[in-house]
Amino acid sequence: MISAFIEDPWRSQSALLLWRDRPGAYLVLQGNAEYQSITYNHLKNRQLWPEDSSRVVRLLPACDTVGLVTHLARLVQKWPKPGRVTIVTAPTHMDRTMAIAKIVYAGTGWQVEGSDAETGDLRPESQLRLWRDQLRASLWRLTGWDGRLDGNECL
Repeated sequence: MISAFIEDPWRSQSALLLWRDRPGAYLVLQGNAEYQSITYNHLKNRQLWPEDSSRVVRLLPACDTVGLVTHLARLVQKWPKPGRVTIVTAPTHMDRTMAIAKIVYAGTGWQVEGSDAETGDLRPESQLRLWRDQLRASLWRLTGWDGRLDGNECL
């Protein structure tokens, strides 16, 4: 399974190109309906949208990295057996994303890895965001709640 956080359509494009090299894998595009539409148009206009999209999953809930990782974890919990999850994101966000994923997927049998997307998203990360999100991921593992106070599912 390959998953991309699609706020940046270039992440989706990187994920799609990686997905093409993994026959039998699923491609999970994560983001709200607006981003789903932008991503679809971006890929379609570049003639990259697959003719057979039966292994493309559009996962709408979540609006931040912790939410994206936990919603993906809920999806794969329903699968018959664990496998490999590759999360595609900007290189500058990879360390925080993998730190969250390692907490969320610990003990599940799923192997999680990251793949850098070719993207212009070079916003720097802060140590405080990393610690905050590791705490939120741990809270989710313990309670099923990721610590968002507004309860917004960001559909």
